[in-house]
Amino acid sequence: MRWLSVVGLLTVWLAAGDGMAAVKTWVVGTEQRPWAQSGKITAFDEVSGALQSREYKPYQNILQGLDKRDNEGKTIWLPEGAWQRWHVDFDYVLGEDPRSSYTHQHPFFLDGDPEIGYAALEPARTYKGVRYLFDTGVLVPANRFVFYPQQTGILPRTGVPLREYYMRAYQVSATAKLSQERLTGWGTDPLEVLLGEEPHNFKHVPVIDFPLQPLRVFQLTNLALTGFSLGEIELYGEGFAPEAWYTTEVIDLGAPVNIGRVSWDFKKFRWRKQWQWIGPSSSEELRLQTRAAPELWQVIGGDPEPIEW
Repeated sequence: MRWLSVVGLLTVWLAAGDGMAAVKTWVVGTEQRPWAQSGKITAFDEVSGALQSREYKPYQNILQGLDKRDNEGKTIWLPEGAWQRWHVDFDYVLGEDPRSSYTHQHPFFLDGDPEIGYAALEPARTYKGVRYLFDTGVLVPANRFVFYPQQTGILPRTGVPLREYYMRAYQVSATAKLSQERLTGWGTDPLEVLLGEEPHNFKHVPVIDFPLQPLRVFQLTNLALTGFSLGEIELYGEGFAPEAWYTTEVIDLGAPVNIGRVSWDFKKFRWRKQWQWIGPSSSEELRLQTRAAPELWQVIGGDPEPIEW
């Protein structure tokens, strides 16, 4: 697995009084002009002044590490149906920033707080087909989907803790493609990839494991007639971001200039993780042992798989 670290440079020639040109260089990615303050970062991590393709760790909730955040550090999800207003107020970029089918920028099921949730528990209603759909904005390497009810509080009508009202039947699906039609309306039709389905669920915290793959749009659908409480949805995976963007702000050099060279300084790295499976010592004892070498980052000299830019 490779990634690239990046430094951006813009060389300009300024006309001098004696007819000679004064050469100046505008650089982004320095302490004086950091990446985050000079443009929009999507699926990159800023490490030691450079940008590196984001690495997702198997123990980190992907949904709490997306790039679009408010002043309090919370992920902002574009409420579907409010595009014209929200893309101006929060500078959204379609195809990069996260959004959901919910009507608030901080959906209760994506806010990282399991003590805040939604109780769909009106006795006279049927809740079959209620769905929660969200778009991470970028492809993410995912292999685990987790959801669970609100962890605190009780239902006043019954006195039963809300955590006992978990979904009795559910379906989880996803797709790597953006589908505008699927972000609006209701329905139980799954997305392109069916990740898991359980018509008789008895687990408070369902954990749906599936083969690691790049996905972007996810849908959780309730298949039971009865109501439920939903406190949080979590998404996990591992590997590097399949795609990443960096877009600078408008570069104002203060005067008309002749642009000489625009260049990026790339350094190629390779990630190596060695492991070995050791079989059982006898038929009476079955054990799985792993031997892991330290993760090595090293600059590659002659890369056998060059990337063209």
